[in-house]
Amino acid sequence: AVVFVFFFLMIRRPPRSTLFPYTTLFRSKVFNSGEPLIIDDYRFWEGRASVYETHHPFTAVMELPLKWHGEIPGILAITADNERRTFTKDDIWLAMLFADQAAIAVANARLLDKAQRDAIDLENKVRNMQLVNRLSQTVSSSLDLDHILDTAVEQMVTFFGVDHSGILLFNPTRTYGQVAAEYPHSGSADIQYPVKGYLAVERIIRDRKPLVIEDTWKNPLVTAVRDTLHSLNIRSMLIVPLIVKHRVVGSIGLDSVGQKRKFSAEEITLARIIANQVAIAIGNANLYKKLMDSEERFKDVTDNTGDWIWEIDAEGCYTYSNPPVKKILGYTPGEVLGKYFYAFFHPDDHDVQKASAMNAFLIKGEAVSDFVNRNVHRDGHTVILETSGVPVLDPKGRLTGYRGVHRDITARLKAEEELRNSEERYRLLVQSIDDLIFSVNREGRFYTAGGHALKKLNLSPEDLTGKTLSDIFPDEEAGKYKLYCNRVFDNGISFTYEHELLFTGKRIINQTTAYPICNADGEVVLAGVISRDINKQRRLEEQLRQAQKMETIGTLAGGIAHDFNNILGGIMGYASFIESQLSE
Repeated sequence: AVVFVFFFLMIRRPPRSTLFPYTTLFRSKVFNSGEPLIIDDYRFWEGRASVYETHHPFTAVMELPLKWHGEIPGILAITADNERRTFTKDDIWLAMLFADQAAIAVANARLLDKAQRDAIDLENKVRNMQLVNRLSQTVSSSLDLDHILDTAVEQMVTFFGVDHSGILLFNPTRTYGQVAAEYPHSGSADIQYPVKGYLAVERIIRDRKPLVIEDTWKNPLVTAVRDTLHSLNIRSMLIVPLIVKHRVVGSIGLDSVGQKRKFSAEEITLARIIANQVAIAIGNANLYKKLMDSEERFKDVTDNTGDWIWEIDAEGCYTYSNPPVKKILGYTPGEVLGKYFYAFFHPDDHDVQKASAMNAFLIKGEAVSDFVNRNVHRDGHTVILETSGVPVLDPKGRLTGYRGVHRDITARLKAEEELRNSEERYRLLVQSIDDLIFSVNREGRFYTAGGHALKKLNLSPEDLTGKTLSDIFPDEEAGKYKLYCNRVFDNGISFTYEHELLFTGKRIINQTTAYPICNADGEVVLAGVISRDINKQRRLEEQLRQAQKMETIGTLAGGIAHDFNNILGGIMGYASFIESQLSE
């Protein structure tokens, strides 16, 4: 007899094995029922299959299921090639015993095969994870973006056994991508490709999934860069997106040069894992660069500002100071660190200022602004600082210190004092002048007012400030003032004119000058007015004119008298002569 054993649901097909269909009638009956099937004369059985007659002609058959834990992994088939055979009970019992042992052997073999395959899979996974871990350590050990990218493409070529690898990074608006790194070098570095029209790139940006291009010479997704691919002889590509914070910032490509290549699902998964590690490293490197740029900008600002920027800890000791402290107090930042903030207070104010600052800073933990305090410069002179600061809290809300700004206001306070003194002198000067002095804006509203003339009019500066010309003067006079002030605003030049002012029942002759008051940009913002009462001057001028008239009359009279004296002198001379002649 010839014995055949058939197995169903096998994972691997044995070499040179014969494949018998499961749908064969007697086999399907055994498989479905789980019971033996015995056919004494197979030649006349209605379910006969020609495949058996072709390969192994037989006349009798007995098939038994191989059972293992409720499953039937296969069927044991025993055939007889004599003309007729009747299987006895002993035959059946012996065959069933053999089938049970065969089932155990098959199960063990399958378990062994699975264990071997699992071991191979595990070994591959361990190897892959080691590769990923090694690459991850390599790229994460550096914050130099160029080094990360160069390392990544070189490792990708080694890991996957490809011919070339490159990284494409997009600009912030993703209008173009630039080759940031490649290995081996092919001269493609720094080349820029527009994103629009590069369908493969558009797809990975949209789908955020790896993309396999099995034939770059035919696939329409790479039409935009086909000339470049031809020049590099790249036939197949695996393009994996680099995703940072849910945004595709670029891609890493694995390229097969000279021949087409298929990438397995396992390779795609591994490439995606590695791409994620590279993307994380890129994100960290970009964050580090931004941090360094921010620190550089902060250093530039703090080093070049005129203010003293500082930080103190919860005890009140300086933990940071920028260079301007040298100019303000004469100490270097290093000399300030570790000292208490009140170490430089002026001795006369030390205790009071310290208590006030400690209460606000370290007891209440409040933000402080415009805290004025006197300090002593290294050379001994007094420096007045204006301090502002905010509390620094840890994640649990506990006070860990303060950071803020000391501003040197010594010169400002001195200037303010000088300004107050100057304004006081100006006020006294203005109040001592008999003229009416004021300024108005374009609306004719008083901005300032002064002059001794206000008292004569029973007015004060407060009576005019904020009011309009029409509120103070009669309409006619207000119109005149407004007219000349408008000329000042329009032309930016001064005007002087005389006019009569009827105010509180008095008629006053005024000589008024309107002049421009400009801001720092030369723009006329106010019209200044000086109005002088010239009634007394006019009376004096009238008296002078009268005196001049009398002087003229006197001079005329004196001349006439002189002429008469000359005539009378001749007459008197002749008379005296005649008188002397007559007496002789």
